[in-house]
Amino acid sequence: YAGIGLNALMKFGKIGLLQVLWAIGRYVIGIILVFMGYGATGLIIGWVIGDATYAIFYTLWSRELIFGAKYKSKLKPIIKYATPLVLGSLVIVLLQNLDKIFVLSKLGIEELGLYSTIMIASTIPQMLPNSIATSLTPAMLGLEEKNQLSKETVEKAIRYTTILSIPILLIIGALGKPLVLLFLGERFVHDWK
Repeated sequence: YAGIGLNALMKFGKIGLLQVLWAIGRYVIGIILVFMGYGATGLIIGWVIGDATYAIFYTLWSRELIFGAKYKSKLKPIIKYATPLVLGSLVIVLLQNLDKIFVLSKLGIEELGLYSTIMIASTIPQMLPNSIATSLTPAMLGLEEKNQLSKETVEKAIRYTTILSIPILLIIGALGKPLVLLFLGERFVHDWK
């Protein structure tokens, strides 16, 4: 159920709340700790707090998938059930961050900061199609529940998502250097040809 439990239960309000709690834990607390003098350790503590908050609340709010909707379960059996999932997620996070570990070990902390910023910026163009697809999810689930979800409906959703996304992505691509210069500064465009 990891990663889809709240979607499957259509608890979209809790998904939004959970994303806010995760971001506050991961980034706000991490940044506060950096300013308090903890350095990179503060960022790591923020990551752990944010991810632990996400895991605990996600598991708690998805418990009816584990135990059934009528069963009132305590948090301890849920955590016991979720521990292998959390360990699996830790392995996934490690594998997803091997590139950063490599950059850190070979180039140093300053270049890791540059690399991480560029990688984060590269995800921005993905936000528009992902946002559109996410906003269509409740409508698609509603149609599926009524057995009215057809191939044509899915094709139209994909077509409209593409039609809305492509022009924005082309503009971002065409204005790549000025956008990078505007948002990230001179340091990120020094090798731009």
